[in-house]
Amino acid sequence: MTLTEMTSAMRRDLSTIEEAQAAEKAAESTYRYNTHRAHFLSDEAYEAGLRDHLAPVVEARAASQRAAEAARRNAQLVLRQTGAARLVVTPDEQASAARQEPVIRRVVDGGRFDAIRDEFRAAIVSEDRAAMLLFATMLPDRLAKPAPEEAQRPELGQARGEIARMLGQARDVLRDQSFDPVRTLASQANALAGEVTAAAFRRRSEEASAKELASGAKKAWPTDPYRRAS
Repeated sequence: MTLTEMTSAMRRDLSTIEEAQAAEKAAESTYRYNTHRAHFLSDEAYEAGLRDHLAPVVEARAASQRAAEAARRNAQLVLRQTGAARLVVTPDEQASAARQEPVIRRVVDGGRFDAIRDEFRAAIVSEDRAAMLLFATMLPDRLAKPAPEEAQRPELGQARGEIARMLGQARDVLRDQSFDPVRTLASQANALAGEVTAAAFRRRSEEASAKELASGAKKAWPTDPYRRAS
């Protein structure tokens, strides 16, 4: 999907979940009102009324679940597609990187980790985006290689750890931020879908507990505040 399509999909999913939740609350409110009125009916009418009034609530809850599941799938797809941070530099910065490449290549390939750390830190402090780009693209391969000298020089292992942390810092500076808004929407949709699922799980647990405690007694929907005594 394009960025525009992803943004539209996330906004649509958020709106769908919010509308489904509003419909669910309205159905529950109507159910509670009608259940209270049904207390004045005969036992047969009372039971029939509960079933009739509960049907819209069940459907509204099912609609909320469907909306949540669809939103979660779409949100996770968007987060996966936009998760790999793309590093972005200007044409001038790209030209500067080409000029600096031989020097930084020698530092990364032949230098000790403490020397690499110092050069990398200098690039970050000076906000040299071209140099940061080169370090960010070259260092993963160097970090993946074993360094036997670290066994005798603990400070080199410490420097390796600092470099790994600095890599994240540099990537954050250089990353393409155009996906940030849609990732925020996707995270919101994912969180809202999780709330719907958690609420459904709590209801099922409450209903199971209520059935166990009721021991077959006549009862209304477990969350009904106007539960009629048997």
